[in-house]
Order: sequence, then structure tokens, then C-alpha cells
Amino acid sequence: MSFSSESLQPFQLLTRIRCAGGSLRVNQKGAISMPVMVLAGIITVAVIAAGVFWSMNQRDDSSLSDNGSTLSSAPPQFLIFKDIIVNLLNEETDEPHFMQMDITLMTRSSPCYEALDSNQPVIRNALLDMLVTWSFQEIQLPENRDVLRQRALDIIHKLPNLPKAREVASVLITNMVVQ
Repeated sequence: MSFSSESLQPFQLLTRIRCAGGSLRVNQKGAISMPVMVLAGIITVAVIAAGVFWSMNQRDDSSLSDNGSTLSSAPPQFLIFKDIIVNLLNEETDEPHFMQMDITLMTRSSPCYEALDSNQPVIRNALLDMLVTWSFQEIQLPENRDVLRQRALDIIHKLPNLPKAREVASVLITNMVVQ
């Protein structure tokens, strides 16, 4: 089938080429036919539904604990140790300095939280033993706050007779005053 481009308007030529090529059917006014629109709508809805279903059923296997439960999806639980006060040694002078801080432990495990809560004196004692080893000059350095948090986390994880403490995810310094 051949078309003479002189006898057809530009739009009509494009319409006929599309029809002859087997692609979308377009009526004389340039509108796509109704069955094609319905089919395109159904396909679009199916693709969107499949994407939503797939994204809702995705699980990150790295968030699984040893027993297969998803700890990262559990809400965090916080245990606060308020008003921990220690003397700090001043390496340059013999002036007494004091540090008062609140330390918060975060876990996503309810059994861990219960074990921490029932062993607060043991945990407080371990934190105090670690904090008194710091000097006034060391505490003043901003980069040592991360070191302090990491040492506190290591101490908590290594507490004897408290294996659930290994599930503490982070140590937060929620208040700190040095004078």
C-alpha cells in the first residue's frame, strides 16, 4: 500500500503510517482508540501493584539475629543511668575536677532490656570504674567522646554473668558536665 504525500495533510500521513506499521490505532481526529487506552491502564496498574507488593515483602537478611528474629525492626528501648559523678585527675595541676554525666543504653531486645534493668548496680559500677581512668585533659578533647562511648559499649558487652548485655546496640551520652 503506498501513499502519495502530496494528497495528504502531514497529520493524516503520520496517522496512516502508524496504522500501516501496525502500531497504535488512531482515529481521524488523532485520538487513540478506547481498547488501547484500557489495555495501557491495566498494564500500568499491574506494574504499580507488583512494585508495591515486591517492596513490602523485601527483607534485609543482615538484620536477622542468631535466632532468626528481626531485631532491627523492633522499637528501641532505652535505659538511662542518671547522675554518674566522678573525680577527674588533672595531669597538669592538682586541682580537683568533677564530671557529671547521664549515659543511656539502647537495645532492641526486650530480654536484654529486662536483664540490664535488673542489673543496674552492676552496670553503674562498671561504668564508674571505666570513667575514673580518664583524666581532665582527655575528657576535654571532643574526639574522645566517641572513644568514651565505644569503651563504655565494650565494657557493657564484656560484663560477666550478663550475656544479654551483648545485645546493647549503642551507648549515648545524654548529659555531660565537666568542671
